Amino acid sequence: MKTLLTLFLVFSPVIAHCQLNVDSVLKVLDKEITKRDYYFAKKEKTIDTLRHNLKQARETEEIYHASRDLYKSYISYDYDSAYFYAQKAYELSMDLDNLVHKLKAKYDLIYCYLSAGLFMEAYDLLGSIDVTNMPEDQKYRYYNLYSRLYSKMADYSQDIPLHKEYLKKALEYMDAALRQVKPYSMTYDFQEAYKYFLRKDITAEKKIEIYNSLIEKHTIRIEKKCRCSSQPGTIVFHHRRYGQGHIPHCAGSSYRHL
Repeated sequence: MKTLLTLFLVFSPVIAHCQLNVDSVLKVLDKEITKRDYYFAKKEKTIDTLRHNLKQARETEEIYHASRDLYKSYISYDYDSAYFYAQKAYELSMDLDNLVHKLKAKYDLIYCYLSAGLFMEAYDLLGSIDVTNMPEDQKYRYYNLYSRLYSKMADYSQDIPLHKEYLKKALEYMDAALRQVKPYSMTYDFQEAYKYFLRKDITAEKKIEIYNSLIEKHTIRIEKKCRCSSQPGTIVFHHRRYGQGHIPHCAGSSYRHL
């Protein structure tokens, strides 16, 4: 895995400028995929520890936190388990006199709904949140989730009149989310870049160029850089004509699945 990440970090700044030896990247990725049992075992060990923590928890708030920890560990690994613990944390939060705990549990459950394409459930739960009494540090995720909801609805409604309306809503909520974070911070820049991803008047190559510049701009861990490549990887997937020069994006984005 470390070799794959290093290759991707080296290749990222020059993806747009030269032809890469993509065979080397793919060989490293193939080699890492053969180690999937190792990565699964490592993940299961972490989950076993979190399950033990849940069993040891006695107070409602402790059980809530342990359930959310399991949700976060499962969300990119096992959707059914992630949903189970998100639902459990949500139910527990109702018995806690803590608005932030309630909000975080709702956000987790909404994310599960969006991941499963349950847009009405996500919409209803978002609509149950009172933004007027919300702590300032919780507003970003609220608006971000609304933006993701409408952008996904736009994706699923390409051939109906509502597509443009959903896309407009997604961009409006994205702007609201941007107002909650420090300008030109990493979060701000990548949220701004996602706006370009949604726009239809910008070419795929231009979108990838924007993401490249942002990945290079911020000093972030190599694992984060590879995760950031998932969006360009999606662009490449939908625009296959961009060929081998962009394969490192797809390889780098595969990090999140290993």
